[in-house]
Amino acid sequence: MNFNNKKNLKVASYMRTGNIEQLDYYIKEEKDDEKDNNMVGLYIRTEFQNGDEVDTDIYSQESKLEKYCKENNILNRTLYIDVGKSALSDERKAYKQMIENMNNGNINKVIITSLSKLSRSLKQLKDFANVVDSNKIEIFALDDGKIDFNFSTKILNEHLKKDIEEYKRTKDEIEF
Repeated sequence: MNFNNKKNLKVASYMRTGNIEQLDYYIKEEKDDEKDNNMVGLYIRTEFQNGDEVDTDIYSQESKLEKYCKENNILNRTLYIDVGKSALSDERKAYKQMIENMNNGNINKVIITSLSKLSRSLKQLKDFANVVDSNKIEIFALDDGKIDFNFSTKILNEHLKKDIEEYKRTKDEIEF
């Protein structure tokens, strides 16, 4: 762990003294193969705010992701955790950092336990799909398998158009 980076130092001191539910986000990089430049992002999100529920949910997701990494010989990974955050929220620091790292070319694959942990907002998923498509990043959900955002982007666009049309229609019906 690089202690010159203040974020890592904060995380290291947290690991010594605090509990995960006391943070709103957590990022930890593990690079077990220095020669391999491929970095995989592991994203975890929990909406829970109660300590026991937070711990259970996070450790459950993390153990599934780590098991998958071990079985698939994924050595270099960055763990991104958002604590107490809704999948609809735009205010997720770990999620934003992961997106930034995807745009910077620091991550070439993202693994999640399920797509619902990533987002439940069609607009967010569309924005995420654009980042994935433009950076040629592979997305894998343990519950859903490989996610093809080229296909998904078309579906998301159709859903967004329907939502907008429905909103306009209901708005017109309400306004006389």
